[in-house]
Amino acid sequence: MADARNGGRAAEGVAEYVLLGCPTGGSASPAMQNAAFRALGLAAEYRAVDVPGGAREFRRALERLVRAGIRGGNVTQPHKAAAWRYCSAHGKLTDAAQALRSVNTFRVGRDGTVTGENTDAPGFLEAYRRRFGEGVAGRRVLVLGVGVAAGEAAARRRWALELRKAGPGLGMETMTFAEAQRRGWEYDVVVQATPVGVREGDPPLLTREAFREGQRVVDLVYSRAETPLMKEAAAAGAETENGIEMLVAQGTRAFRFWTHRAAPESAMREGLAAALEAGTAARRAR
Repeated sequence: MADARNGGRAAEGVAEYVLLGCPTGGSASPAMQNAAFRALGLAAEYRAVDVPGGAREFRRALERLVRAGIRGGNVTQPHKAAAWRYCSAHGKLTDAAQALRSVNTFRVGRDGTVTGENTDAPGFLEAYRRRFGEGVAGRRVLVLGVGVAAGEAAARRRWALELRKAGPGLGMETMTFAEAQRRGWEYDVVVQATPVGVREGDPPLLTREAFREGQRVVDLVYSRAETPLMKEAAAAGAETENGIEMLVAQGTRAFRFWTHRAAPESAMREGLAAALEAGTAARRAR
């Protein structure tokens, strides 16, 4: 794991891509994207860069890395909104990023212009179709948080807006966890979008009483095959899925956005699987 304060420059002739966030140490994205670069024989590398602090620190880190020659990358929490503000004021935004007011993917042009994209919502919808064989249009969807700070109502509304645009006819609500525990069973689809479940010993956000048979429950945590929330939902008869498919779907979209080439998905899955296996082994050894 690198630190943005150290700057950093890719080796000569190697295109560098970065993951900006804090903390980034547990991310499997470097393994997944580096596997893609190797599979296509591209002279490129992807590394995680911790960016402590807020929007000001993020801007300084991004500008330093752009001067050092990075070609693009991803943004994870807590900096997606800061990345959107930077691209809105100093760069460009795709339609999806503009609508969501959040950037999780970006590329750097030859003139240093940063273009922000968001692959989260379309990545989720693609992953959902793959897992369940159909889209979410016409379904009632409950979203638990938006990746961090589950109480940030404005961020939840933006995420809901983007999903509605991508899935016309989608009925979506956001609410507190206490409300979700009481009313979760009313919904067709439940999406768990907070980091709860990543750490060993994390309790489930909702217990089995919140779920029912026939529901579909997606926990966006990808480091565990079955999270505590998924276990509770499955015990109530719901179909469950973790966040691996969404990670792959948004990752392949990011790769195409950077390189304008089709992503080698099978290689990315192999890299991801190896990283997750190593992470599981490390947890067991502790």
